[in-house]
Amino acid sequence: MNIQEFVDKIKPLFWILLIAILGLIIWEVLKISDLESKQSPIRIIYGNASSTSLIPASFETTTAEVIGSKSGKKYYFPWCSTVSKIKPENQVHFASIELARSAGFVAGGNCKGLQ
Repeated sequence: MNIQEFVDKIKPLFWILLIAILGLIIWEVLKISDLESKQSPIRIIYGNASSTSLIPASFETTTAEVIGSKSGKKYYFPWCSTVSKIKPENQVHFASIELARSAGFVAGGNCKGLQ
């Protein structure tokens, strides 16, 4: 058996395998697009349940609550990961960024959205 005979024998198997693989790829793409269409959009709700926004109010104004540490001089938004490392008894709460700055605190560098 030479190479040409071998190629002629496996050619039908190659096409069947290629069609099966393409069918599986198309099936998976359709499943993914179907899952995406069933998901509801993310909504962020602040305080009043009737007011919803995709952008936190603290990014638009400097009146957002911030949290600092008694042993440090940086402030963070309540949802920043650094706040979870500060013990509750060591947290200093400020009603606004201006109040934190007037107390000598500066913005934490690893908290997105802080100036």
